[in-house]
Amino acid sequence: MRRRLRLAAPAIAFGAVGAILLLFGPNPEMRLKGGFATSGAYVLALQLVLASFLLAVIDDLQEPLPRERPVHGHFLTSGEVVPEDIRRALLRFYLSSPLAALLLAFGLASSLGVLLIGLLDGVAYAPRLIDSGLPRSAVAMGVLLLLTSLAQLRARRVGFLGWCVGFAAGSALARIQFVAGVDIDRTWQISLIAVVALIVLWGVAHIVSAVRGARPALHDRVGG
Repeated sequence: MRRRLRLAAPAIAFGAVGAILLLFGPNPEMRLKGGFATSGAYVLALQLVLASFLLAVIDDLQEPLPRERPVHGHFLTSGEVVPEDIRRALLRFYLSSPLAALLLAFGLASSLGVLLIGLLDGVAYAPRLIDSGLPRSAVAMGVLLLLTSLAQLRARRVGFLGWCVGFAAGSALARIQFVAGVDIDRTWQISLIAVVALIVLWGVAHIVSAVRGARPALHDRVGG
C-alpha cells in the first residue's frame, strides 16, 4: 500500500490541480494578466512541483522501495533504490495501472490544453477557430495524444487505455471550458473517435504479438 501510494502521488497531484483549473480557471476573477497561456503554464509548473514534492515527502516518511535483483530465478532485495530505480518503478506502475495513468493524463492535458489555447486560439472572447467550431489547439493536442500513446504502444500494457481516455477527456474539457463558441458535441465526438481508434490499434498490437508468440511454440510442436 505504501509503495502504491508513493507511485500514485504524481497522478493525484496532476489530476487534482487539473480539475481545479477546469472548474475555476474560466472565471474572469481568476484570470491572470498574461491570459490563458500564463494560467496553463503556472498550473503545469505547479503540477510538476507538487508531484515532485509528494514523491520526496513520501520517500522520506515511508519505507524505501527495495532494489530487486534476480538470483536463481527469484528476486532478492538489496537495500534502498537509487533515483534511476524509482523512475523505472514509476514507469512500470503507470504502464500497468489504468486509473493512475488516466489521472496523470487528465491533469497534464488540462494544463497543457489551456496553455496551448492561450498560445494558439487568440483572445478568449473571440478565438480563432479553424472549421465548424474546432480550435487550433485541438490539432496540437491531438498530435500530442497520438505521439504519447504510440510511445506506450510497444509495451502493450493496460495503462495505455487509461492514458488515452484521460488525455482525451482533459483536452476536450479544456476546450469546452476555455474556448468561446466551441462546438461541444463535435468536440466530444472527435475525442471519442480518437480514443476508440487508439484502443483498436492497441488491440491489434496485442493480437499480432500473440500470433507471433504462438508461432515458435507451434513450430516446436511440429518439429518434436
